[in-house]
Amino acid sequence: MVNTKEIIFAALRERNLTLTKFARDRGLNELSMFFKASYRMSIPATQFFWLLEELEIDSKFYMKETGELLDVRSDHVDIREVLHAVMKSLGISMYEASRRCGYHEQLLTQKVQQRASIQAEQFLEAMDKLGVECRFFLRGTDIELKEEQTMEKVVGNSDNIRFSTDKSKLLASSFGTGEDRYGPDGKAFALYVDREGRYFVAEYNKDPNVPGRVRTVPIHAVRAILAMYGQKE
Repeated sequence: MVNTKEIIFAALRERNLTLTKFARDRGLNELSMFFKASYRMSIPATQFFWLLEELEIDSKFYMKETGELLDVRSDHVDIREVLHAVMKSLGISMYEASRRCGYHEQLLTQKVQQRASIQAEQFLEAMDKLGVECRFFLRGTDIELKEEQTMEKVVGNSDNIRFSTDKSKLLASSFGTGEDRYGPDGKAFALYVDREGRYFVAEYNKDPNVPGRVRTVPIHAVRAILAMYGQKE
């Protein structure tokens, strides 16, 4: 299934932008956008496709079994229109679409048809269950976006405590996009908080032969990192 965070990063990379610069240029709430889109928090489907539209990325939907390209706008995605096109292609009702997605009929109707409040991950998961492949292209070209993982899992000990990034919440990161993901010294870091409320930093290296590591950080350093790279909503 599509990783929304990585698609957004790939789109920004192609446009030579960071998420904070994109938000600032458009007068948006950069911190809200930053955390929702890049740090594993949910982003509404409507906002996800709006971001791609602003970055001039076309979204195309294909039926996996037949390869049929659904007849919906690729530059301004309306999730209601996409769902109707899928049901029409499959010859199924809303009730059957809901059943296949594991939703109660009324809930899917409310989320997609009435309020358009479904999260991007939920919408793309529903498309996957309905046999739809979602692909993303630079506008006006056949160049397809490729998901790119910017951070790998890091596990390590610091101050006699075992930390793991995949079991903690990401708060801020120095990662950029594209070739500039790492700093001039070939390094980058990310700030996390674990389930016990302990803050730590995961350090990454551009050189694949140098493993990442973790270290605890004092609260004044946490505040400084959040002030420079973002802060929790």
